[in-house]
Amino acid sequence: MRRALALGCLVLLACAAAAPAREVEPLIVQRDRAFSAREAVVPRGTVLRFSNEDEFPHQINASGPGVEMNSDLQSPGDVLRLPLPQAGTVEVRCGIHPRMRLTVQVR
Repeated sequence: MRRALALGCLVLLACAAAAPAREVEPLIVQRDRAFSAREAVVPRGTVLRFSNEDEFPHQINASGPGVEMNSDLQSPGDVLRLPLPQAGTVEVRCGIHPRMRLTVQVR
C-alpha cells in the first residue's frame, strides 16, 4: 500500500513538473483618464489586458509590428485583451482621450 501511494505521489509530481507554467497577462488600468503605466516592456507573445476603471468609456487604438487595433467603445468595468505577437514598439492610445498614451516595448 505504501509503495502504491509513493508511486502515485511521484506520478503526480512528474505531471506537475511537466505541465507548462500558466502565463500571467499583465494588467493596465484605465483610471482618471490615464493608463496605469506610460511605458511597459514585455516578452513577445504577451497579451496585455486593459481594465476600464473609469466612469466613462474608452477606446483602445494600438499600432506596431503585428498589431493594428481600433477597439469598439470600452464601457466602465470592461476588460480588453491586446495580443503582442511580434517584437518591436507598440503605441497605444485612447481614441477618446488623446492624452492617454502608452508605449510598449515587445522583446
